[in-house]
Amino acid sequence: MNLIAKWKIPSGRARLMITGGEPFVRQDFFQFLEEVSKRQKKYGFEWGLLSNGSFVDEEKIIKLKELGIKSYQVSMEGMKEKTDDLMGQGCFDKVVRAIKLLVAAEIPVAVSLTLTKKNVKEVFDLVRFCDKLGVNVLGTRRLIPWGRGKELEEYMLSPKELKDYYLKVVEINKNLARKKKKLRIGIGCESAIFNEEILADPDTDMSLNLCGVSNGRCITIMANGDLMHCRRLPIVMGNALKDDLEEFWYSKPMQDLRSLGNLDPVCKKCKNFVNCLSGARCITYAYSGKLADPDVQCWRT
Repeated sequence: MNLIAKWKIPSGRARLMITGGEPFVRQDFFQFLEEVSKRQKKYGFEWGLLSNGSFVDEEKIIKLKELGIKSYQVSMEGMKEKTDDLMGQGCFDKVVRAIKLLVAAEIPVAVSLTLTKKNVKEVFDLVRFCDKLGVNVLGTRRLIPWGRGKELEEYMLSPKELKDYYLKVVEINKNLARKKKKLRIGIGCESAIFNEEILADPDTDMSLNLCGVSNGRCITIMANGDLMHCRRLPIVMGNALKDDLEEFWYSKPMQDLRSLGNLDPVCKKCKNFVNCLSGARCITYAYSGKLADPDVQCWRT
C-alpha cells in the first residue's frame, strides 16, 4: 500500500495492469485493490488483472466488479493438451471455467498465448474456441527466451514462420470483422516488424504496434518495488520505494535505454525503420544479450 501512496499518476489516460503469477494467493490482495480503486476514481485510469485464472470464483468476481476492474487476462497455450502440458494438468479446465464466469459478469476477457513451434498450428482452433466462449481478444505473443522461456528457445519461430503467421492473422481478423464477431487476434507490442505490411493493407483494421521501450510509453513496478522499463525486459533500473518517479523517468540511464541513436545501422537503413524502431528490444536482449541488435526474428535482416 505504501508503494501506491507515494506515486502520483500523471495526467491523461493511463492503464494499470497488475500481474505476477496468481494474485489471489496473497491474503492482502483485495486490500491492495481497494487502494487502486480509490485512485482510479480520483485520477480516471483503468486497471486490469493478468493471472492464470485458477482462483477465480463468483465471490471474487463480485468484489472485482465493485472495485471497478476493466479487464481480465488469462493464459492458454493452445487447446487442452498443449495448455496442460505447459501450465500443469487440469489448468485448461480451470481457465475455461474462469472465462465463463468473467464473461457472465460482463468483464472483458483477454486470453494470452505465447507463440512457439509447438502450438502455432493450434492458434486458429483456439480462435474458434475463444469465440464460442465470448472472449474479446486472443493475444498471441512472441516467445521471450529468458527465465523459464529460455528452456523453449529452440521452439522460437523462424523469421519466415513468424511473417507467415502474422499474414494469416490479418486474414482471420478480416473474416471475424466481416462476421461482426467481437473477438480479434492481437499480436502485441513486439510486432513492430510487421507494421509495414499492416500499413500496406488498406482493408485491415489492425493497429500498429511499437516496442514500449523504444516508444517510451511504459514502466513496470515489481512486487519488491524494483523498477524496469518493461516487464518483458529484465533490466532493473531503480526501486519505487527509494526513487522519485519523475527523476527516475528522465534519468540518463533511462534515456540511454530508450535512445534510438545506438541502434544497428542495418536497422536505420531499413525502409521500415520509422514504423518499427528496431522491433522488439525484449526479445533481442533475451536472445543475444545486446539491446542494439536488429530484431532476431525480423525477416528483413
